[in-house]
Amino acid sequence: MKGREGVYGSPPLALALPSADAIQLSPLIPGADALEEVLSASLSRVVVLAPPGTLERRFVLAHALRALAPAGELLALALKDRGGARLCKELEAFGCEVRETARRHHRICLTHRPVEPIGLDAAIVAGALQWVPSLGSWSQPGVFAWNRIDPGSAHLIDAPPALTGRGADLGCGWGV
Repeated sequence: MKGREGVYGSPPLALALPSADAIQLSPLIPGADALEEVLSASLSRVVVLAPPGTLERRFVLAHALRALAPAGELLALALKDRGGARLCKELEAFGCEVRETARRHHRICLTHRPVEPIGLDAAIVAGALQWVPSLGSWSQPGVFAWNRIDPGSAHLIDAPPALTGRGADLGCGWGV
C-alpha cells in the first residue's frame, strides 16, 4: 500500500526509517502538523516514537491507528524502560496483531490497523486536554505534573525564596 506517511517524534533512524516525505506530527517539533487533526483513514503508514507516559502514549497510538487507512502499517517503538515494555500489550488491547522485536534498548512493534479497532475513543478522551478542577486549569497528560501540584512547586508556594527582578518559566509543567 503506497500513500501518505506520518511520523510522530524523532525515532532513531537506525531502528525506524520514515520516508523522506513523511508528514511530521510531533507537537515538540516546530512546524509539525497535529496528529489529532489528521483525517481518519488518510495515512498508509505511521512511524511513532511512543511517549513514556501511559495516558499520553495510548492517546498517540490511538490517534495513529485512527489516522491509518484500513490495513495501514503502524511501526511503534519506545525505550524498554520508558514505555517499551508495555507497548505490545497496549497495541493488542486496541485489537492489533503485533510483531515485536528489540534492538538498541528499544521495543519495536509492527502492526496494521485492524478492521475494527477497540477502545480508540476512550484512549483519545483519557489523553486529551481536560479541565482539572483541583487546579482550576486546563491540562493534558504528557505535561509535567499535569493533574496535581508537584512537591517542589508546593514547597515554593509554602516558603517562597526572596526573589527580585525578572524571570521566565519555560517548559516547567502547567505553570503553577
